[in-house]
Amino acid sequence: GAFAKALIADSYAVPPLDLTPLLLEPPTIATSPEYSVHTVFVPASLGGLEPDWPDNALLVFRGVEGAEHFCLGGDPSQANLESGSFLDGLPAFGKLLERLRDAPMPKVVVCHGATRGGGMLFPCLGTAVLAHSDATFGFPEIRRGALPGVVSVAARRRLSPAACEWLFCTGDAIDAATAQRLGLVDFVGSWEELDAEVARLERHFLSSAPRLRAPSPLPASEVTIEADADSRVALLEVT
Repeated sequence: GAFAKALIADSYAVPPLDLTPLLLEPPTIATSPEYSVHTVFVPASLGGLEPDWPDNALLVFRGVEGAEHFCLGGDPSQANLESGSFLDGLPAFGKLLERLRDAPMPKVVVCHGATRGGGMLFPCLGTAVLAHSDATFGFPEIRRGALPGVVSVAARRRLSPAACEWLFCTGDAIDAATAQRLGLVDFVGSWEELDAEVARLERHFLSSAPRLRAPSPLPASEVTIEADADSRVALLEVT
């Protein structure tokens, strides 16, 4: 039998879609008074940082205003390495790691200048990591006769095993673009762009509270800090 031919229209008059209201109207943000934004200014040396921030706040970590660098970690001086006194700060550093890991709200980390050694703890455990275009990152411990200790556990949260091996064993510093490519950084931009992104993230995360809870990036058993000397021998001099 014969089949009837369906009529095929050459074109359809589709009215243009007006997206202007969607682009110009800011989203309605429903925040809870129980939740807030808490900015932590990270000192260049971690020795002066007290992890006493509230549990019900979105945490924004920034370098101290006017500082050249975000954070250089502890004191890696040759004298401290030779005497072993740098090990004295490990218990406090372990508590800082656990405090960051267990923070129930998201963590926004804004890095600029250099982030090195123990200071790498913040981007490694950040929920959203922003970096100024001039930022650099690295684990220089090997060049001072030591290996990354506690921070090496946190690094696995964001960096692949191959990237960790490269950075730990060479001590090389990487720029912001490379850090973004490796997964350490989520956003790279100017100060104006960083401030706008921080504001956007604050609105987003606060609008999700109290439903939003950041998952623990590391099992607790992996970051237990032992105080006896045997457990810290891996941090001593590399021959």
